[in-house]
Amino acid sequence: MERFISTVTSFVFGFIAICLISLLVGLPVMFIWNWIMPALFGLPLITFWQSVGLYLLASVLFKSNDK
Repeated sequence: MERFISTVTSFVFGFIAICLISLLVGLPVMFIWNWIMPALFGLPLITFWQSVGLYLLASVLFKSNDK
């Protein structure tokens, strides 16, 4: 029973951590995009989830694997 409670607790804390990280990443990207890009290039406003996706795409494309 203790193992089950430990697993559930870890899952809950992991879910909360993922939610907080997505907030910390998505909100600045969304605010900066919606502030600059429509005025400069006439691009549409983006939602929170689109900003999280944009951040993930940029991190995959531009992340360096040099060690």
